[in-house]
Amino acid sequence: MTITLTRRQTDATTLAAELAASPMHLTAHTTTAQAAEAIADERLGYGPRHAQDTINWESGAYPDLALARQDAARALVDGLGPDLLQSAVTHALHTARTLTTQQPWADAIAHLGKRIENRKQRTQYRGLLLIHAATRADEDLVAQAQDEHPDLSFPRRAIVATGRLTGCHRARLDDNGRVCCAPWGEPEGWHWELSGISALPEPVSCTGALYLWTPDAHVLDAVLAMRSEAR
Repeated sequence: MTITLTRRQTDATTLAAELAASPMHLTAHTTTAQAAEAIADERLGYGPRHAQDTINWESGAYPDLALARQDAARALVDGLGPDLLQSAVTHALHTARTLTTQQPWADAIAHLGKRIENRKQRTQYRGLLLIHAATRADEDLVAQAQDEHPDLSFPRRAIVATGRLTGCHRARLDDNGRVCCAPWGEPEGWHWELSGISALPEPVSCTGALYLWTPDAHVLDAVLAMRSEAR
C-alpha cells in the first residue's frame, strides 16, 4: 500500500522545529536513530502545530535558551543530513505498534490518566504506540463510566490515542498487601507501562488485532493527517 504522509519529504527547517519541540536532550553525540525517534514521536503524538506553539512559547518565556535549542536542533539536522534523517523518521514511524484494549479502558488511557495496561504476558517492545479501542467492550463498566464521564464517547473499533510503551514489569504486592501501580494495576500478570499519551481529536476507525500489531499505512496516514490538521 502506498504511504503518503509517513514518507513525505520534510525540509530541514521543519525537522529542526520538530526536534527542538521534543523533550530530547540534544548533544553532538545524538544519533540519527535517536533524533528520528524524537521527531516521529512529536509528529505522531502532537503534530506540527504543537511544535510551532512550543517554540513560540519557549521563545517568549526563555528566549536565550529557546534560541540556543533551536540552533542546536538545526545544527544537528544539518550535520546528520535532512534526507537521511527524514528516511530514518519514516522508518521510526513504521516501527510503531498498536495496542487493542476494550472500552472503557481505551478511553481511560486516552483521557483519564490510566498509564498501566494489565496483560497476562510480558512484552519486550519499547517505542511508539497507538491505542485502539476494540469492537467488544465491557458494557456494564462502560455504562458506569459514561455516568461518571458524560463528556466521553467510548468509541469502538478505532484508534483513540498515541503514546509510548516504555516498560513492563510483573505485578507485585508491597509488605502491606497493596498492589503496585494503583489504582490501575491488577495484582496478577504483567503491567505494561505507558507514557506520553495524547488523545486524538477524533477516533480513527480501523479493525484491531491481538497482542501488539503493526498498523496499516492508511491508518498511520489518517492519524498523521489528523495531527497535521489539529488546531
